[in-house]
Amino acid sequence: MKKASIFSLALALALAPLAVRAQTAPPLVRGGMELTVLGSGGPRAAGRASSSNLLWLDGKPRILVDVGPGAFVRSGELKLGLDDLDLIFFTHFHIDHAADFPAIAKTRAQQRTETITFNVFGPVGNAGHPGATQFIDKLFGPGGAFEYQPTFGSLEKFVIKDLPAGLVAGLAVIHRQDGLTVTTIGTNHGPTPSVAYRFDYAGRSIVFSGDTNETAADNMVLLAKGADLLVFNCVILDSGGSTAQSNIRHTAPRRIGEIAERAGVKRLLLTHIQPIVDAAKDEVLRSVSVAYKGPVRFAEDKMRYDWDAR
Repeated sequence: MKKASIFSLALALALAPLAVRAQTAPPLVRGGMELTVLGSGGPRAAGRASSSNLLWLDGKPRILVDVGPGAFVRSGELKLGLDDLDLIFFTHFHIDHAADFPAIAKTRAQQRTETITFNVFGPVGNAGHPGATQFIDKLFGPGGAFEYQPTFGSLEKFVIKDLPAGLVAGLAVIHRQDGLTVTTIGTNHGPTPSVAYRFDYAGRSIVFSGDTNETAADNMVLLAKGADLLVFNCVILDSGGSTAQSNIRHTAPRRIGEIAERAGVKRLLLTHIQPIVDAAKDEVLRSVSVAYKGPVRFAEDKMRYDWDAR
């Protein structure tokens, strides 16, 4: 073997542990409000965890927006401490947005000795779709699937708020504490009750669309007005190729761009990436940029959102 090849191999072996550490190290958080994407895909098992976003407040992981399958694994890969996690916001209760909450709850309970509280927010239910209260009760209440969990390890307490949903549900402040303000508005995800959220903290604002179709455009513009970051679920293409059900439940890229432009948001992050979108990113960017001229990025699992990147 040539000397250069031996040197290259030795260097690669030496750097390998550093590469592993870089992939699993906790996100660098600089204070204020920061975003880490735990799951950027779903509902298909196509290499991405399903929808889940973690918000840090002053260096502490405090908030989850949706908790889809894979969020639990990604949190472990990032070596996240969840002792301070106390605010859980569900945009709706489809499996790809909610299934990992029991695992996350159990993890936090195993790390504490005193009683812990989860403040849980989510839309009201309807026939075939649970609301926030029913969802938690069916998981952890008497006769629930995981009835044992609230007393397994630390005692757990759930403070639950069911939120109005649908296009008639206007702007409402649902949580205000220690400088954090959370605002919600109703959206339209077909027959499934759904809401979007805005988080304002320390001079920074982040909006999460959840799953919604374009009939909620006016509501999304109202909620996202002037936001620093709009995180919008990008599931379908303008050119088609998705199922009829997906098309009537989600917003196409061109409309996402129009919403972002009308709202005057400073940055746009596309998430909930389906394989059809993964394979057509250039097409998606062209569609979005017809109306929106600001920076646009695609979310990736374990991504710490860099406010300085374009």
